[in-house]
Amino acid sequence: MKRDQKSKLMSGSLIAFVVTLLLLCLGPQNWQTSKADVSVIITNISAGKIEDSWEHVVLYENAYNSLNFSTAKAIYDNNSISQVRMDGQDVWIRIRSVSPKETTIITFENLTIGKRIGFCSTPKDLGFVYCSIKNCSVVTLAEYDCKTTFGERSFASTYCESSNFKLADGTEENTWVQYFKVFVYPTLYVAFFVSLFLVIFGVVLYIQKLSSLVRYPFFTLGTICISLFTYTFLGTGYELQLLPTNSISPVLFLPISVFAHASYDHIVGNLVYFTIVSFLFESWVKVRSNLREFILFYVLFFCLSYVPGLLTTILKNGSGFGLSFTVEALSASLSGYIISNRERLLHSKKDVLATLMAGLTISGFWNWLIVFTLLNSVSTTYDVGMAAGHIFFGACSFLMALFIYELLDDIMQWFLSLKDV
Repeated sequence: MKRDQKSKLMSGSLIAFVVTLLLLCLGPQNWQTSKADVSVIITNISAGKIEDSWEHVVLYENAYNSLNFSTAKAIYDNNSISQVRMDGQDVWIRIRSVSPKETTIITFENLTIGKRIGFCSTPKDLGFVYCSIKNCSVVTLAEYDCKTTFGERSFASTYCESSNFKLADGTEENTWVQYFKVFVYPTLYVAFFVSLFLVIFGVVLYIQKLSSLVRYPFFTLGTICISLFTYTFLGTGYELQLLPTNSISPVLFLPISVFAHASYDHIVGNLVYFTIVSFLFESWVKVRSNLREFILFYVLFFCLSYVPGLLTTILKNGSGFGLSFTVEALSASLSGYIISNRERLLHSKKDVLATLMAGLTISGFWNWLIVFTLLNSVSTTYDVGMAAGHIFFGACSFLMALFIYELLDDIMQWFLSLKDV
């Protein structure tokens, strides 16, 4: 590499790092709780009924300082629970009647946060809610909505399970277990800024007109960056589409539907497959070096993934979301490229390796779709229907890709020959 190119790469890296660092400094100092819901799940594990007893819900450690039940709404079954008394941090439940093996749930919604607790190091700082009832197994689950100083959305929960039962010798045994969980938005937050850095770095390289830029995965990194931004800062696809307080019309949701995801595993799973397939297109096939090929083999199939969402918007007044259809469409196009260029690809070790990587990625996606959804005994009708729709879409995309790769040049030459005549 020439000295001039090295200096451009160094300066580009420095500029991208400084810009990203400035944005990152605006980010979270810690995670702050904003509101909470608490559920108390009571199961009678004895042989007799539990009747007319007052039970105390205990707020332990920082839960006592942060949670305030005064404004909460209590939801419960009147056949099992006769009364719930809430006075700030003092909470009592009066059991009417709970039969053996019966479970009843009391839910406290929209608790106010008396003291904003940060849990930069561990959600254990939130404390926990605890309830012990004789001859019962009691699960208490406190769920916190959280935001960072930069506005990133997160979610934490504390879980405590206690059991009280009699041993064979007549003595009582109390056991309890406690868990803490944070949905790993901070990981996606870091991933977002890494992808943002790489996008800015690519833009700087483009401005400096480095010759190697044809292989730089602009569209791969851009899609990753937008997807992570949508999930961490705007919300899940369900929040954007369904929640009354945060919903937008299906028409407005459709353009961002490809980048929206339902859950952490949804976005991570889709981005892994998308990154490999899209990266192979941009860095191996070098599809951006030819505008016609880029539009036909990448942009066209990327846009093709909007078709299922458009159909569901028209037919059901709602839209599907996620990059899974995009992965299928680009995989189909990449499969068409491999089949069309099968003889040439066998002569280079690099091409053989890239072809193997593409094959493993595509087969991995389809195996997940078929084995874990269609053949899973716990799959619902909705899961099976969604998987079948994906498979049908993938098959159509693959046939379309073969048509474009194998027949397009012949059709173009035929049209040109007609023009000459």
